[in-house]
Amino acid sequence: MKEIDLFIDESGNPGRGRGRYFTIACVAVDSINTKRVQKKMKKETLKIKQNYPNKNWRNGEVKAASLRKEERASLVSKIVQTPISIYYITIDKYNIREVMFEDKSRSYNYWLKLIIDNVLADNTDCLAMNIYIDNRNTKIASGNSFDDYIHIHVQMDLVKDINVNSPQSKDMGLVSVQAFRLY
Repeated sequence: MKEIDLFIDESGNPGRGRGRYFTIACVAVDSINTKRVQKKMKKETLKIKQNYPNKNWRNGEVKAASLRKEERASLVSKIVQTPISIYYITIDKYNIREVMFEDKSRSYNYWLKLIIDNVLADNTDCLAMNIYIDNRNTKIASGNSFDDYIHIHVQMDLVKDINVNSPQSKDMGLVSVQAFRLY
């Protein structure tokens, strides 16, 4: 009977080379708590920016990779005061089939589907889902969008209503999900 908002971000590159691992992470929030979490994130990221007045934040977005471990931990501790769930998948590119490199976007969509399936398995009372995914990650080479792909899967098989939004990550109201990677 609830509506869930998912904020999705990634770290790494899904293609050959350029790092061994690729991670997609998702913060799931009951939609009644989303504004509270976004306000908290905005407040905390503003504090971080004030602590580094001379730092040029790319596109105005605080990236967890630019923070010290203690700062990431502090940020997470503030966010988790509101009930959220974190889901992620890390792909070891040395251990996947070669076909997964042939169409990076299609592979990305598949991996994201696995995360969404886990969110829905943990929230069987979910009737609606709003997905906020960085607009750089929503197209696949076959011409279908992630929106089309996930609508077919989720609406037909799992829930009644789904809405996919593709803002730029800096406009999603949450710091890059990679902030939750504390190592």
